[in-house]
Order: sequence, then C-alpha cells, then structure tokens
Amino acid sequence: MFRTIRSCFLRIPLSPAVEQCRYLPRMSRLNDPGISGRVQMLREEKSKMIEPEDVEEDIESDFMNAGDMYQQYKQEESRHREKVAYWITREKYFKQKQLNFLTWSEKEQIRFLHRESPADWPAEKLAESFPADVVTIQKILKSTWLPANEKRILKHDERVQRNWEAFRRGKIRDLDEELKEHLQKFAHRKFDPTATPKIHRENTRETALKLPVGEFAKIITRQTLNTS
Repeated sequence: MFRTIRSCFLRIPLSPAVEQCRYLPRMSRLNDPGISGRVQMLREEKSKMIEPEDVEEDIESDFMNAGDMYQQYKQEESRHREKVAYWITREKYFKQKQLNFLTWSEKEQIRFLHRESPADWPAEKLAESFPADVVTIQKILKSTWLPANEKRILKHDERVQRNWEAFRRGKIRDLDEELKEHLQKFAHRKFDPTATPKIHRENTRETALKLPVGEFAKIITRQTLNTS
C-alpha cells in the first residue's frame, strides 16, 4: 500500500518554478559555518596586510628624497648667504649713492615688524617683503633719526616718488641687477603720499618735543634744542 501511495505522488506533475529549482547548483555544506567563516576572514585580512619588506622600501625611498631636499635647501641657503655677503662688501668697500625707494610709512612698518617679532622678521625677510636690499634694511633698523616735522616727511616721500618714476622709465643707471629685479616686483604699485597714516606723521621730532616730560626728559629736551 505504501508503494502504491508513493508511486501516486511521483506521478503528480511539478510546477515550473519547482522544476527549475531541481537543476540549480547546490551549495557545499559547511560542517562548522561559524568557525570556517572566521578562518576565511582571517585569511583574507592576512592577504591584505602590508609586508614589512614593502614598508622598508617606502621608508628608504622617502629617506633618499629627504636627502635630496636637504641638499637643495643647503644650496639655496649658501646662495642666499653669498648674496648678503656681496651686498655688505659692496656697501663697505665700494660705496655708491643708494637711491631711496621706501616711503616713510614703509620704514616705520619695517621698524615695527622687527621690534615686535625679530625672529619672524629678520633683515633678510624684510628685504624680501619691501623694495630694499638687506644693507638698507639694516641701516633702517639701526637708525634713530626722526624728521623735524611733517613737511620733512612729505619731502621725503616726494623724493621717493621721483625715484620710482625714474626707475619705471629706465633712467636709473649703475643699479645692481639683482636689486633691479627685486624692485621690479614693486614697480607697478600705486603711490599716494597723502595716504600716509597719521600715526607715522606724528612720529616726528617736533611732536616728540610737545609730549609731557619729567625732570630727566627735560634735560634731554634742552640738549636736543641746543644741537638742532
């Protein structure tokens, strides 16, 4: 009887969907899917790990590049020192009349930057940021001279403006080629003496003598008046 019932079931036609499932590839069973899965993940992670030899090669490559960069830095530093030494030697033994291309306001800015942060603004960096060479910057930093009054500042800036006009027209001769190339970076800036900040115009000898003074400062004031 069991065989008869079984044979009846086998004769029942299957649906198309079920019939297709009969021919699908079967997945291999895992005896322990949890452990096997973890082992497979560890194997994949191990294959993705960076080998020590690769790390050593990268470090050696970076080290060699660092050596080249250091040599380039030392060469640039040496050239810069030679340039500064040339400027100082030229100024000391072959004195030339150096034209002024700095306004009074710019000179005050140079003194202020160096006074507030001498490490960040040495003479070399100031020379790169302003139309002047290192020797001129050093003179400005050492100078304690003050113009007698506001008119002297205006005359100073007018003379600077004439120097710039002559430079743009190519009328200035016997100018150092490196300095000429450096000044060319500032040649197209606008020049307006009336735009000089008031704080710089007030920094004159005339204004300093009007300040309240004590007994010790009075002696210095009298000496200044006698020598002026």
